[in-house]
Amino acid sequence: MAVMAVMAVMVLDLALLAGSLPLGSVSFEERFLIWREAARKRPVENRPRYIACTEAASIRAATCRRLLRTWPGGPVDDFRCVVGGLSGFDCLEALVKAKVAVRKLTLFDLNPMQLLYGELMLELVGLAPSRDAFLASLFGRSEHKFGRVLGVSNMMDFLDLPVDSSLLCSMQLPERLRGLYATVVGCISEPSGWPVAWPSFGQRELIPKRRMAPVSLTKSERRLGGQKNEAFHINEEGWLKDESSYRRVRALLMDLRASGSVSFELMNLKDVSPADGQSVLFISNIDGSPQFLADSALDTVREGLIKGSGGTLLLSTRRAEWLTEDSRIEEGETKQQG
Repeated sequence: MAVMAVMAVMVLDLALLAGSLPLGSVSFEERFLIWREAARKRPVENRPRYIACTEAASIRAATCRRLLRTWPGGPVDDFRCVVGGLSGFDCLEALVKAKVAVRKLTLFDLNPMQLLYGELMLELVGLAPSRDAFLASLFGRSEHKFGRVLGVSNMMDFLDLPVDSSLLCSMQLPERLRGLYATVVGCISEPSGWPVAWPSFGQRELIPKRRMAPVSLTKSERRLGGQKNEAFHINEEGWLKDESSYRRVRALLMDLRASGSVSFELMNLKDVSPADGQSVLFISNIDGSPQFLADSALDTVREGLIKGSGGTLLLSTRRAEWLTEDSRIEEGETKQQG
């Protein structure tokens, strides 16, 4: 059955490219697979490892709730965040909404290309006063002109719109970011590069499955992460959920940048040292796989953070731990009682 489905998609792909098949006669699932297959066949060598998020929208929301429950109060003196797919911006939005001041932002990554991607995205945010303008700078298409609220059910219609090259050419970027910008836009606006970075994906890890669909998507095809699918979760969750969430993050980022309080550091997580004052260290889902961070390495990071003077909230999609010298004492007392 799987082989027959692939063959059917290949036939549809050829028919669409030849213009002999009306787009309206092709189902969402078929178009989804066609886009994926086209992207797989057009690899982009210098694509950043992550362009969008590999976590479900529900996990992104839960991470922000965990942050606010665990934060002890007072301003965040330094919010340190791995670049990745920039899901750490969700946490910034949650803090701003909760009226928690953020005094400094440090974006770090082990991968130079990923760090440069973080710089590019910050530059684009600065150039885009609205969320629609920001999305247009990436997709080459305007949700406003699309005329519908973009979501997983209609994102293929959105992606079928022609790219407005004038939107992309209007971006006045520093010379050192222009090549990467062209690469990223190519991966997002066209079926190229792998994995695919989708506008939306629904709330869960698997894209919603429709009954009576002519082509059934496998769990692997429907799953986020695993070097298969990424998502911006537009209109679903995070800092791109709506205009208000975008504007909150943008205002904070622009204020921090204007005061010289944004820095980019090429750094391994194992080399992170305690920050001055109360800080947050957001590591995304790095602690979810031994290939990124073994338990022993995480223990080393934790031990280093405990030595800080003000306390650090170690935050990931799996944990939220407030680390101070007192927490080491409390942990020791708990072990003695046990």
